[in-house]
Amino acid sequence: MNVVCGNVFRYGLVWKTQSAGSLLHPITIQKRHPARDLAAVPALERRPPRAAPSTVRAGCGLYVVFRGSLIVLALMSPIYLWSVVNLRPVLAAATAVVALSLLAQPATASATPPDPAPGGPQRPYEPDVEGTENLDELSVTAARGAGRSVTIAFDRRSRAATGQVPAGARRFVFLFDRSVSFNPGAFPTCARTVIEQRGPQACPAGSRIGGGRGQSADGQSQEVLAFNTRVGRLPGVLVVLPASGVILEQTLERVSDPYRGEYRWTLDEILPPTSVPPQDRAGTTRFQLSFGATTRHGGRTVGFAETTASPGETLSFGLWSEFVTGQVLLPTSRTPLVAGTG
Repeated sequence: MNVVCGNVFRYGLVWKTQSAGSLLHPITIQKRHPARDLAAVPALERRPPRAAPSTVRAGCGLYVVFRGSLIVLALMSPIYLWSVVNLRPVLAAATAVVALSLLAQPATASATPPDPAPGGPQRPYEPDVEGTENLDELSVTAARGAGRSVTIAFDRRSRAATGQVPAGARRFVFLFDRSVSFNPGAFPTCARTVIEQRGPQACPAGSRIGGGRGQSADGQSQEVLAFNTRVGRLPGVLVVLPASGVILEQTLERVSDPYRGEYRWTLDEILPPTSVPPQDRAGTTRFQLSFGATTRHGGRTVGFAETTASPGETLSFGLWSEFVTGQVLLPTSRTPLVAGTG
């Protein structure tokens, strides 16, 4: 491996016909510099080459540039074009520098699960607030019904690490096994305005596709209803808590990397800001929500959720959760698909 350092002139640094813009322009370490590559340097701006030194001279320093997963090793010189420099001892030192740099990276950056549905509707910005750390657990059941239909039931439990009320949530993203698909087009939809003006009982027959219960830290619980809907141009679900008048919107979106190996679809639920200050928003201690309606469509029984898996196979689910404190959790659950009664 060899490298060429160059001077401060515009054409002083040339590699594969690419000229440097400044003295500090990085040069990627490559194979031996062919003589023909210097032919592009104008004669008036090219200094005569000096003899190749046996070691790296003062003024030509090794540095490391991190660009994503690419590490670029380069040399820079304030004055002259050099001919070939042997880099074996330098590369050995650079390897140690790179290793130490990687070890010094903060662990928290990789510990935060990335957003699995970044392309959907965006929640209005709110700064993080001080609060307790939440400790969440997730269990999921999946039961095969008629045809390929499946009833998927999420059961999330949350508690505060300090024993207080859990911090309030900003978003929940439900992650579904790769074998799971959805058929929102086979079911009637209910608009949010219908529920706001006339209540959930006014939704079209067949538009309810699931439900569950929510429980707060004081032990009180309330019914949860789920309706097929559209959120803008996206298919989605309305999660309704009639007793408190809360209506939450979920959008059906394809999962993003790095989750595509295990999941395919998400339901992205945004909890919008309210007049209650973020630090005073209490989180639920338990939230259960299932999706499992069926209907006749195209001459067969169709499920709102369906799976290509067979009973006994293991399915993967997750619940990416973001809280007002900025904490992000991703509890997961792997569960066998059981044969239902449908």
